[in-house]
Amino acid sequence: MPDVPTNAECYQHIMQMARDLDETLRDDKHTNFVHSLMEYKHESDDYYQVLSKAARETGQLEWLQDRYRAAISAAKKDLQPVTAACLSLCLADMLYKHGDQDRAMRIWETVGLESVQTTRLETEIALTRWQALNKLGMYCITRAFEDESQANRWIGKMEKIVARSHSRR
Repeated sequence: MPDVPTNAECYQHIMQMARDLDETLRDDKHTNFVHSLMEYKHESDDYYQVLSKAARETGQLEWLQDRYRAAISAAKKDLQPVTAACLSLCLADMLYKHGDQDRAMRIWETVGLESVQTTRLETEIALTRWQALNKLGMYCITRAFEDESQANRWIGKMEKIVARSHSRR
């Protein structure tokens, strides 16, 4: 009977495959790994969930976050604002879960309030914008409950964000 790999070995293997993909070019602009992130761009995708867990378990979160930043940049350069916004939510999720909640909050605010140039893009990005503002609202509420002396600050921030989001409609 063959040896069954441990979770740690599986996570190491996943991250090695990701690094191998990152060393090969798919076209003249982006690596295969960046393309894979752009293809599986939602934080609800199993791809994101497995990658972020493997990166956390192997101590490679910073590397994965850097790769997400590269994919966001590539999506922006390729004029794919919806993809860039979705990838930004993945990055914010990673940051939030692993200790940089304030940075995650800034990403949610940026995505949630970002303006677009066309009606078609407005429709496509609506769900991503809603998800970002929802996460930002939950963050503000959580912070208000954690420190009641700062509750007015967080509620005020949330009110300003809601007002700004309504003015963009």
